[in-house]
Amino acid sequence: RRVIREPSSVDVAMTIREADLYNKVTEQIYTFCKNRYGERRANFFVIIPQRQLCSSIPAAVRRWQKLAGIDTEDEDTSVIESVSGTSVEEVSQNTGTLTAELAHISQELGSFKELKHNDSKYKVLINTLTKYWQDYPEKKVIVFAYYRDTLGYLKERLDEKGINSVLMMGGI
Repeated sequence: RRVIREPSSVDVAMTIREADLYNKVTEQIYTFCKNRYGERRANFFVIIPQRQLCSSIPAAVRRWQKLAGIDTEDEDTSVIESVSGTSVEEVSQNTGTLTAELAHISQELGSFKELKHNDSKYKVLINTLTKYWQDYPEKKVIVFAYYRDTLGYLKERLDEKGINSVLMMGGI
């Protein structure tokens, strides 16, 4: 009795808004790191936020906005409201420099709710899962993600849709 694994990946085109956001974060982080550490290091440092965005734009932006003290459930993210009392300046003192810069940039990235509503990757995932379960209603699916916040975000979205899911995270 052997489990048969049939992994698949799906190409998802970013919306114009998602591509603009991705490019803006890339450009701002690259410029920040280039000015601070030099061009060679900037090329390396920009990979981290790019991977987070590729995993899930809404999850990455929500994480960065929480670091900045922005209430991600509020429609108006242009006003920083911190439940914990943490300001962007305090984030700079208590976290790594790149993390602090991402928190700072996140103030300009727009509403988490808007990003969530227009999440192209989630829409493709849910369509793919729906089609799969039409053919195999009793089967289970495992979704892997690079970024832990993506897993939490997907769990929330699946719960909202009434899809039973279990969140499992590994670590070292």
